[in-house]
Amino acid sequence: MIKNILLVDDDSDFTDAVKNFLEAANYNVDVENKDEKAIEHIKISKPDLVLLDVLMTTETSGFEIAEKMNSDDALNEIPVIFLTAYFKRTGFTDKEEEIIKKWQNVKYILDKPVKPSILLGVIQKL
Repeated sequence: MIKNILLVDDDSDFTDAVKNFLEAANYNVDVENKDEKAIEHIKISKPDLVLLDVLMTTETSGFEIAEKMNSDDALNEIPVIFLTAYFKRTGFTDKEEEIIKKWQNVKYILDKPVKPSILLGVIQKL
């Protein structure tokens, strides 16, 4: 059962809004706004779920974090949901299924802006 969520995104307005919504739905939400600190934060906090942006310091920061998580036996069982505008922005919307198959820990890809009810529904499915 998912109770503790780590939200990794460099947009503090977005993280504030998502955190407030998920806390109102009785989840414990921690935020990391610096992609370079994400892996360390995940190792320390051991969340039940990571909500991860792709476009942060680089255009592939989130992919790099997912890859590191997937390669680490202590982290590869933590599910990841990408919350990103990456696929819309790059036009690679047909690549989403390929991404999900690439890393066993990536369970869903949700496009920003995401409706809160959709995000909550996906989290509840996990």
